[in-house]
Amino acid sequence: MEFCYASGNVSGADSAGGLAGINGTIGTLGFLSNQGTIRNSVSLNKNVTASNASIFTSNVGRIAGRITANGTNNYARNDMYINDSIISSIIGDDILLHGYTANAGNYHHSGWWETLGTAANRNGPGFSNESWDFGEITAPNLPRLQGSAHNPQVNP
Repeated sequence: MEFCYASGNVSGADSAGGLAGINGTIGTLGFLSNQGTIRNSVSLNKNVTASNASIFTSNVGRIAGRITANGTNNYARNDMYINDSIISSIIGDDILLHGYTANAGNYHHSGWWETLGTAANRNGPGFSNESWDFGEITAPNLPRLQGSAHNPQVNP
């Protein structure tokens, strides 16, 4: 999975993630096998909840419910609730689970979406203007696919 974002709330029993879960029924994608990769994507969900999970057992996260796949250059909103708590600091391997932090100043600015970040600079997901229409990205609007009449928004 690459160059995508999700903005809806996610809830389930176990292994819930803003972009991918593990058991095939939870998360925007469901199950992503250990042969897959999540990269250059953004999780803008306001809430991710797994009723049988804890943020301390690594089966609920801003990007993925469980780390079974590779991941690189993924971002998640800074005020996202994970089981009713905001993740305030991301360290070590947690970056695969929770992604880098993005705030409204990032995701409501077209330059951030178009800039491809690295582990060193974390400047953005690098979406292409060949596929994405950045138009007027002002709160609460988000980029949309080229030619789409849909007007995606992030939940405040």
